[in-house]
Amino acid sequence: MDNRVVSISCVCVGIGDGGTTPMLARIAIVDMLGQPVYAEYVKPVAPITTLRTDCTGILPANLTSSTAKSFSQVQREVSAILANKIVVGHKLWLCLSVLGIAHPALSTRDVALYLPFRNTLRQPNHLFELAELLQGLMLRSLSPIEEPIEYARAAMDLYRSAAKTWEASLASRTWPCPLPPDAYSRSYT
Repeated sequence: MDNRVVSISCVCVGIGDGGTTPMLARIAIVDMLGQPVYAEYVKPVAPITTLRTDCTGILPANLTSSTAKSFSQVQREVSAILANKIVVGHKLWLCLSVLGIAHPALSTRDVALYLPFRNTLRQPNHLFELAELLQGLMLRSLSPIEEPIEYARAAMDLYRSAAKTWEASLASRTWPCPLPPDAYSRSYT
């Protein structure tokens, strides 16, 4: 097992006008075999406008319980876990942005941006949701409720299915993904 590779998934609630600004509420990190390395609820740092319970499954009690961690603590712990690791995920720029941390672009493997997946599904210019990728490439489905451990495992499964080719592309200095949206460039070093 390669202990240098982890997969991350974040679940956000909405803050601000209309709840359109994401705020980290739950996070999970799994290892190469899909075993949980980290899974926490995060105490809110601003008033929540919408919990998005229908898709997040998050209830107010989850974020106010004594087991929920402060954002700053989660940020420190996650930064330590991700240091010197290859980080796999779906739309990683969103996770890194809500965490307020940056990670080396060459050490990220974003299944949403991986062109061979998009080409296989015959839509290279389409940004697929994780459930679409999993269904289209592995004939598996995901729960409609965002369960971060399950989502991190799904991203890791997709990565593992193409890891040799993906890493060979990088070794030959061929980047197999477009860049994430410019607005998120601060999430990468």
